[in-house]
Amino acid sequence: MCTLTWLPSPGGGYDLFFNRDELDRRGPEIAPAIRIKDTVRTVAPRDSEHGGTWISLNEFGLTACLLNYYPDSSYGTGHQEAVTLFRSRGELPDKVADARALHDVHSRIQKIDLRDYRPFHLVTIAAEGEGLWCRWDGIDLTIGTAPSFLTSSSFRTQEVERIRRERFEAISERSRLGLREFHRGGPSLPSAESIRMRRPDGRTRSMTEISVGSGERRLVYERLQWEEGEGIREEFVL
Repeated sequence: MCTLTWLPSPGGGYDLFFNRDELDRRGPEIAPAIRIKDTVRTVAPRDSEHGGTWISLNEFGLTACLLNYYPDSSYGTGHQEAVTLFRSRGELPDKVADARALHDVHSRIQKIDLRDYRPFHLVTIAAEGEGLWCRWDGIDLTIGTAPSFLTSSSFRTQEVERIRRERFEAISERSRLGLREFHRGGPSLPSAESIRMRRPDGRTRSMTEISVGSGERRLVYERLQWEEGEGIREEFVL
Protein backbone atom coordinates (compact mmCIF):
# COMPACT_ATOMS: atom_id res chain seq x y z
CA MET A 1 0.00 0.00 0.00
CA CYS A 2 2.33 2.73 -1.25
CA THR A 3 2.92 5.19 -4.09
CA LEU A 4 6.18 5.93 -5.92
CA THR A 5 6.95 8.59 -8.52
CA TRP A 6 10.28 9.68 -9.91
CA LEU A 7 11.65 12.03 -12.53
CA PRO A 8 15.08 11.91 -14.20
CA SER A 9 17.02 15.17 -14.43
CA PRO A 10 18.18 16.39 -17.88
CA GLY A 11 21.88 16.31 -16.98
CA GLY A 12 21.78 13.10 -14.92
CA GLY A 13 20.36 12.46 -11.48
CA TYR A 14 16.72 12.34 -10.43
CA ASP A 15 14.01 13.33 -7.96
CA LEU A 16 12.00 10.60 -6.27
CA PHE A 17 8.96 10.64 -3.98
CA PHE A 18 7.52 7.81 -1.93
CA ASN A 19 4.42 7.63 0.28
CA ARG A 20 4.31 4.67 2.62
CA ASP A 21 0.79 3.51 3.52
CA GLU A 22 0.25 1.05 6.34
CA LEU A 23 -2.50 -0.50 8.44
CA ASP A 24 -3.10 1.13 11.81
CA ARG A 25 -2.47 -2.13 13.63
CA ARG A 26 1.15 -2.19 12.49
CA GLY A 27 3.86 -0.83 14.77
CA PRO A 28 5.33 2.66 14.35
CA GLU A 29 8.05 3.54 11.88
CA ILE A 30 11.61 4.07 13.03
CA ALA A 31 13.06 7.27 11.58
CA PRO A 32 15.98 7.01 9.13
CA ALA A 33 19.56 6.61 10.29
CA ILE A 34 22.85 6.53 8.42
CA ARG A 35 24.51 3.11 8.51
CA ILE A 36 27.53 1.46 6.91
CA LYS A 37 26.82 -1.67 4.83
CA ASP A 38 29.94 -3.33 3.48
CA THR A 39 31.83 0.00 3.65
CA VAL A 40 29.01 1.87 1.83
CA ARG A 41 27.11 4.69 3.57
CA THR A 42 23.34 4.17 3.41
CA VAL A 43 20.30 5.81 4.95
CA ALA A 44 16.87 4.22 5.45
CA PRO A 45 13.86 4.28 7.79
CA ARG A 46 12.88 1.03 9.50
CA ASP A 47 9.84 -1.11 10.22
CA SER A 48 9.64 -1.56 14.01
CA GLU A 49 8.04 -5.01 13.71
CA HIS A 50 10.35 -6.78 11.28
CA GLY A 51 13.37 -4.48 11.01
CA GLY A 52 13.28 -4.12 7.26
CA THR A 53 12.68 -1.02 5.16
CA TRP A 54 10.68 0.24 2.20
CA ILE A 55 13.21 2.76 0.88
CA SER A 56 16.97 3.33 1.05
CA LEU A 57 19.56 5.64 -0.48
CA ASN A 58 23.31 5.08 -0.65
CA GLU A 59 26.35 7.29 -1.20
CA PHE A 60 26.54 6.28 -4.87
CA GLY A 61 23.11 7.79 -5.45
CA LEU A 62 21.26 4.49 -5.80
CA THR A 63 17.77 4.33 -4.32
CA ALA A 64 15.85 1.10 -3.67
CA CYS A 65 12.07 1.17 -3.11
CA LEU A 66 9.72 -1.65 -2.16
CA LEU A 67 5.98 -1.84 -2.77
CA ASN A 68 3.70 -4.76 -2.02
CA TYR A 69 2.16 -6.34 -5.10
CA TYR A 70 -1.37 -7.74 -5.26
CA PRO A 71 -1.45 -9.70 -8.54
CA ASP A 72 -5.03 -10.95 -8.07
CA SER A 73 -7.97 -10.42 -5.78
CA SER A 74 -6.88 -13.18 -3.39
CA TYR A 75 -4.17 -10.83 -2.13
CA GLY A 76 -6.62 -7.99 -1.56
CA THR A 77 -9.26 -7.24 1.06
CA GLY A 78 -10.14 -10.14 3.35
CA HIS A 79 -7.21 -12.33 2.34
CA GLN A 80 -5.72 -14.13 5.36
CA GLU A 81 -2.19 -15.20 4.53
CA ALA A 82 -0.13 -17.54 6.68
CA VAL A 83 2.51 -14.85 7.03
CA THR A 84 4.74 -17.10 9.10
CA LEU A 85 5.48 -19.04 5.91
CA PHE A 86 7.21 -16.05 4.33
CA ARG A 87 10.18 -13.83 5.02
CA SER A 88 9.57 -10.10 5.35
CA ARG A 89 9.67 -8.27 2.03
CA GLY A 90 11.35 -5.42 3.89
CA GLU A 91 14.59 -7.42 3.69
CA LEU A 92 14.82 -6.86 -0.07
CA PRO A 93 15.86 -3.18 -0.20
CA ASP A 94 18.57 -4.04 2.35
CA LYS A 95 19.91 -6.76 0.07
CA VAL A 96 20.74 -4.16 -2.59
CA ALA A 97 21.27 -1.12 -0.35
CA ASP A 98 25.03 -1.02 -1.01
CA ALA A 99 24.85 -1.68 -4.77
CA ARG A 100 26.79 0.72 -6.98
CA ALA A 101 24.90 0.16 -10.22
CA LEU A 102 21.72 -1.39 -11.64
CA HIS A 103 23.53 -4.40 -13.11
CA ASP A 104 24.64 -5.24 -9.57
CA VAL A 105 21.00 -5.11 -8.39
CA HIS A 106 19.93 -7.28 -11.32
CA SER A 107 22.53 -9.90 -10.47
CA ARG A 108 21.71 -9.99 -6.76
CA ILE A 109 17.94 -10.31 -7.24
CA GLN A 110 18.35 -13.26 -9.58
CA LYS A 111 20.35 -15.12 -6.93
CA ILE A 112 17.63 -14.81 -4.24
CA ASP A 113 15.12 -17.61 -3.72
CA LEU A 114 12.06 -15.41 -4.16
CA ARG A 115 9.68 -18.20 -3.19
CA ASP A 116 10.42 -17.13 0.38
CA TYR A 117 8.64 -13.80 -0.23
CA ARG A 118 5.12 -12.65 -1.01
CA PRO A 119 4.64 -10.69 -4.27
CA PHE A 120 6.42 -7.36 -4.54
CA HIS A 121 7.70 -4.54 -6.71
CA LEU A 122 11.34 -3.56 -6.18
CA VAL A 123 12.35 -0.38 -7.99
CA THR A 124 15.95 0.83 -8.02
CA ILE A 125 17.10 4.13 -9.51
CA ALA A 126 20.77 4.83 -10.25
CA ALA A 127 22.56 8.18 -10.01
CA GLU A 128 22.56 8.53 -13.81
CA GLY A 129 18.76 8.72 -13.77
CA GLU A 130 18.05 5.20 -15.03
CA GLY A 131 15.70 2.79 -13.27
CA LEU A 132 15.23 -0.98 -12.88
CA TRP A 133 11.90 -2.62 -12.02
CA CYS A 134 11.77 -6.13 -10.52
CA ARG A 135 8.27 -7.56 -10.10
CA TRP A 136 7.67 -10.89 -8.37
CA ASP A 137 4.13 -12.30 -8.62
CA GLY A 138 4.74 -15.37 -6.47
CA ILE A 139 5.64 -17.52 -9.49
CA ASP A 140 7.62 -15.48 -12.01
CA LEU A 141 10.13 -12.64 -11.80
CA THR A 142 9.77 -9.89 -14.42
CA ILE A 143 12.59 -7.37 -14.88
CA GLY A 144 12.29 -4.19 -16.91
CA THR A 145 12.65 -0.43 -16.95
CA ALA A 146 11.25 1.34 -13.91
CA PRO A 147 7.98 3.20 -14.58
CA SER A 148 7.69 6.84 -13.53
CA PHE A 149 4.62 5.99 -11.42
CA LEU A 150 3.80 2.91 -9.38
CA THR A 151 1.19 2.37 -6.68
CA SER A 152 -0.32 -0.51 -4.74
CA SER A 153 -3.34 -1.07 -2.51
CA SER A 154 -4.63 -4.13 -0.70
CA PHE A 155 -8.07 -2.48 -0.57
CA ARG A 156 -10.17 -2.58 -3.78
CA THR A 157 -6.87 -3.08 -5.55
CA GLN A 158 -7.79 -2.52 -9.20
CA GLU A 159 -10.14 0.39 -8.56
CA VAL A 160 -7.81 2.27 -6.20
CA GLU A 161 -4.77 1.77 -8.42
CA ARG A 162 -6.74 2.94 -11.48
CA ILE A 163 -7.92 6.14 -9.77
CA ARG A 164 -4.45 6.96 -8.49
CA ARG A 165 -2.97 6.43 -11.95
CA GLU A 166 -5.55 8.74 -13.49
CA ARG A 167 -4.61 11.41 -10.96
CA PHE A 168 -0.94 11.00 -11.82
CA GLU A 169 -1.61 11.28 -15.54
CA ALA A 170 -3.56 14.50 -14.86
CA ILE A 171 -0.59 16.26 -13.21
CA SER A 172 -0.09 19.52 -15.05
CA GLU A 173 3.55 19.98 -14.05
CA ARG A 174 5.96 17.05 -14.13
CA SER A 175 8.62 18.62 -11.93
CA ARG A 176 10.01 18.26 -8.43
CA LEU A 177 7.42 20.76 -7.19
CA GLY A 178 4.59 19.09 -9.09
CA LEU A 179 5.40 15.62 -7.78
CA ARG A 180 5.79 16.93 -4.23
CA GLU A 181 2.32 18.45 -4.35
CA PHE A 182 0.93 15.25 -5.88
CA HIS A 183 2.24 13.18 -2.97
CA ARG A 184 0.83 15.61 -0.43
CA GLY A 185 -2.60 14.83 -1.80
CA GLY A 186 -3.80 18.20 -3.02
CA PRO A 187 -6.82 20.02 -1.63
CA SER A 188 -9.27 17.09 -1.47
CA LEU A 189 -10.04 15.22 1.73
CA PRO A 190 -7.95 12.03 2.14
CA SER A 191 -9.61 8.75 1.20
CA ALA A 192 -8.58 5.23 0.21
CA GLU A 193 -7.95 6.46 -3.35
CA SER A 194 -5.82 9.43 -2.30
CA ILE A 195 -2.06 9.52 -2.73
CA ARG A 196 -1.88 10.82 0.84
CA MET A 197 -4.20 8.02 1.85
CA ARG A 198 -6.50 7.65 4.82
CA ARG A 199 -9.19 5.08 5.49
CA PRO A 200 -10.73 3.60 8.70
CA ASP A 201 -8.05 0.91 9.12
CA GLY A 202 -4.96 2.55 7.60
CA ARG A 203 -3.24 5.71 6.43
CA THR A 204 -0.12 7.17 4.86
CA ARG A 205 2.51 6.92 7.57
CA SER A 206 5.33 8.88 5.93
CA MET A 207 6.50 10.74 2.84
CA THR A 208 10.09 10.45 1.63
CA GLU A 209 11.74 12.71 -0.94
CA ILE A 210 15.10 11.86 -2.49
CA SER A 211 17.20 14.18 -4.67
CA VAL A 212 20.29 12.93 -6.50
CA GLY A 213 22.43 15.08 -8.75
CA SER A 214 25.97 16.28 -9.23
CA GLY A 215 27.37 16.17 -5.71
CA GLU A 216 23.91 15.75 -4.15
CA ARG A 217 22.65 12.70 -2.26
CA ARG A 218 19.76 13.92 -0.12
CA LEU A 219 16.88 12.13 1.65
CA VAL A 220 14.09 14.06 3.38
CA TYR A 221 11.79 12.00 5.57
CA GLU A 222 8.50 13.27 6.98
CA ARG A 223 6.52 11.14 9.42
CA LEU A 224 2.86 12.18 9.38
CA GLN A 225 1.04 12.67 12.67
CA TRP A 226 -2.48 13.44 11.37
CA GLU A 227 -4.51 14.35 14.50
CA GLU A 228 -1.39 15.36 16.42
CA GLY A 229 -0.59 18.21 14.02
CA GLU A 230 2.58 18.69 12.02
CA GLY A 231 4.73 15.65 11.35
CA ILE A 232 8.36 15.03 12.12
CA ARG A 233 10.68 16.09 9.27
CA GLU A 234 14.32 15.05 9.04
CA GLU A 235 16.93 15.58 6.35
CA PHE A 236 19.97 13.39 5.61
CA VAL A 237 22.88 14.05 3.25
CA LEU A 238 25.36 11.37 2.16
